[in-house]
Amino acid sequence: MKDAAESRSHFSLNPLLWLGCSFAFGVALARYGEISALVGGAAAAFLCLLSFILKDRWAGTALCAAAFAAAGALGYAVEVDSIPDDRLKVLYETGALVSGDPVEVIGTVTGPTEPTTDGIAFNLEAEAVVYKGVERAATGKLRVHQNLGNSETEVPGAGARVAIACNVERDERFLNPGVVSRRVLLDQQGIDAVCSLKSSLLMEALGGASWSSPLGGVYRLRERMIEYFRSSFTPQTAGILAAATLGNKQFLDRSTAAAFREGGVFHILVISGLHITFIGGLMLWIVRRVTKKRIVQFAAAAGCLWVYVIAVGAQPPSVRAGLMMTLLMLGYVLFRRAQLLNTIGACVLLLLVWQPSELFNPSFQLTVLTVVGIIGIGLPLIEKLRSIGAWTPSAARPFPPIVPGVLKRFCETLYWREAAWEIEKNRHIWSANLFKRPSFVLTDTLGIRRFVSFVFEGTVISVVAQLSMLPLGIYLFHRVSFSGVFLNLWIGGLLATAGISAFIAFAFSNISDWLALPFVVITEAAAQVMTALPNLVSELVGVRARIPVYSGWGGGVYLLYYVPFAAAAAALYGWRPFDMRRTSVPRRAVLGVAGMMTVVVAAVMIFHPFSAPAVTGKLKVDFLDVGQGDAIFITFPNGETMLVDGGGRMDFRMKGDDGPRFEPDTPRIGEAVVSEFLWEQGYDTVDHLVATHADTDHIQGLVDVARNFRVGHAYVPHLVDETADVVDLRVALAWQGAELYEAVAGDEITIAGVRVHVLYPFAGAGSEMKSENDRSFVIRLTFGERVILLTGDIEREAEAELARAGVSLKADVVKVAHHGSRTSSIQGFVDAVRPKVAVIPVGRRSMFGHPHPEVVERWRNGGAQVLTTGERGTVTIVTDGGSLDVSTFR
Repeated sequence: MKDAAESRSHFSLNPLLWLGCSFAFGVALARYGEISALVGGAAAAFLCLLSFILKDRWAGTALCAAAFAAAGALGYAVEVDSIPDDRLKVLYETGALVSGDPVEVIGTVTGPTEPTTDGIAFNLEAEAVVYKGVERAATGKLRVHQNLGNSETEVPGAGARVAIACNVERDERFLNPGVVSRRVLLDQQGIDAVCSLKSSLLMEALGGASWSSPLGGVYRLRERMIEYFRSSFTPQTAGILAAATLGNKQFLDRSTAAAFREGGVFHILVISGLHITFIGGLMLWIVRRVTKKRIVQFAAAAGCLWVYVIAVGAQPPSVRAGLMMTLLMLGYVLFRRAQLLNTIGACVLLLLVWQPSELFNPSFQLTVLTVVGIIGIGLPLIEKLRSIGAWTPSAARPFPPIVPGVLKRFCETLYWREAAWEIEKNRHIWSANLFKRPSFVLTDTLGIRRFVSFVFEGTVISVVAQLSMLPLGIYLFHRVSFSGVFLNLWIGGLLATAGISAFIAFAFSNISDWLALPFVVITEAAAQVMTALPNLVSELVGVRARIPVYSGWGGGVYLLYYVPFAAAAAALYGWRPFDMRRTSVPRRAVLGVAGMMTVVVAAVMIFHPFSAPAVTGKLKVDFLDVGQGDAIFITFPNGETMLVDGGGRMDFRMKGDDGPRFEPDTPRIGEAVVSEFLWEQGYDTVDHLVATHADTDHIQGLVDVARNFRVGHAYVPHLVDETADVVDLRVALAWQGAELYEAVAGDEITIAGVRVHVLYPFAGAGSEMKSENDRSFVIRLTFGERVILLTGDIEREAEAELARAGVSLKADVVKVAHHGSRTSSIQGFVDAVRPKVAVIPVGRRSMFGHPHPEVVERWRNGGAQVLTTGERGTVTIVTDGGSLDVSTFR
């Protein structure tokens, strides 16, 4: 009976938390169980009726939760069914519009216009689309990037109606296992498609600009602040301020973002709960000093908070945090002490009712898990530790806490204040002597004790947050950042200092630059320290662990983690340090067992002993889809691995620029494609790394791989050009102590019966005079009766030279040279190879027009099946030395 009463009281304290969980469960059930709206609606109505009839029994409570689950299933089914047929993403997915084809889109600009490094970006709410001369109604959101160059084109404001002529895209960019779907990413951002405008002449204003509206003024103020940051601070500091305070990440450079990611504090640069809570609390603190009326305080603070949320683009993380903060402030207005778990439950329920599919957004999952961990574990734990350390006799707690002596002394060290006790005991008619044994005395002079306890509590919150999102952190980002536990508190404080100082500098700059100068200096100093700390701590910790994932059924380990973790959290939440009953003994046992199981599962995820695929005794070659570039992953019969090239994206804007090079924080091929593929396969090591030559679209991705994976040996051709990418590769390999060898024709190694033979480039006079392409490696893999030929980017001169040298070029599979360019694949070379399969690594839409139709036809006429990675995705060749199996991603 006691247990039932206790369970009932817990449920009544946080009913919205449990109802939110039930609703979320129903949403997941509808997605993976394919429940229709009719079934979900009927089940919800029936269960709701039963729960009302049995409302005074436990069955009624269970039925109520089941009714909310059915309502969740109904909500998701309705959301899916309600997508109109004229939605942009539907038009592209059904083939009514073809991704990449030219169209004209008519619509209205919504939200702020984002300045970028080379133009602007904005969202366009579509009204109609013209395709092949036919106009039709259309809905949905289009993300537009416009290159302004040096033109004085008027920037469209929120509310402006425009017509744009562009090539709208919604198709997948890279078709490989492990690579996140571009369509999924767009859907998570609420965007149907994207396009770029190379000229302002491709956009026509149709009227309706709204700079005179209040929101237009807010957006314009935001743009002025971004421009002030860029003109008054270093590019690095301006990028941090624009991202972390105004929600614009366009000016964040790659090196700064990488430092924050390695330090585990990149989330601080994304406007979310930390920023919204700080701003909401600051606004409430200010208005409380102006008026005593709580309704006015709430209206003013909440109003300012939502203006800020809308001004920074009303992105889902900021909207979620704004809703949470608003509910907390509403409780304050109503003179109610908020039950934080109940509040987060209400927030989750409202967000999922509005958009059930948000449940599958990783950003939503990270936010909810982190907040629930903090308010369900971190804050209650801190409150209990405070009560242990600061205990004095009272009617509610006449006896000291029943806790281990070590814990008691630790808490007393942090929270016991002898002076406060002396004052307190003089107020009572009774007297008592307390025997406190702090490990050492922390004086209250200069706030030392308060500072130490603040640091400790911040570390506890950081640890809890890291543990709460550990599986998602590994699965999504392949990181476990130990340094983030220590850095969160300090980086957060420095960011608050820099942000407030920058805002003050902006305000004073409208009066005098001299008044703003001291605050500019403070901001710059805080930003420099903030950037240096992650690098420093990462070097001291010495861990740059990137972790592969379990795929298939093995992925269940990420859900399994939360079973013991939730049990441990529940035991900790129910811990009563002052409870004299013996019920705490089994609770300690549950905490101990669940804690150990959590550690075991966490170790399985972090150290991934079972992630690598089993040894098959076969040679496997994967030609990855990296767009315009090469990346070939080879798995030998004994499980050893070799990566030949790693793709890369050429940036023509950097050529000929002698000044400082700004590299934006955009995903690189080596990180977002090649590394993701390897992590999906379960690898954390690449035994052999090979760069065929120094072109960016071959070697840049290897730099990222060398930073993300352990590398055994690396090879480059003799006389390779010392480009920036080659230098970066040498540095990355040196950091982990991997050797870099230069190879020439005739060098070979044998791995598990597979002969890896370098056929080209030849050593000798004149080699240094050849083009970089004609100094590419040509590598022959021989396993049993089967031969695979990898040709890099060699062109007709190298192909003719190989043919004249009498080198055996006959192969079953060939990687067509230079992406199918007409400068390669001469007839004599094709005749010498005579493959069964010819693989051309090239994107679906090559800026160079690759592959050339003549080249494709030449290989086909030679008897080869021609496969392009842009159309087929990853091309996989598997052989046991006899049979030859060919498969593609699609």
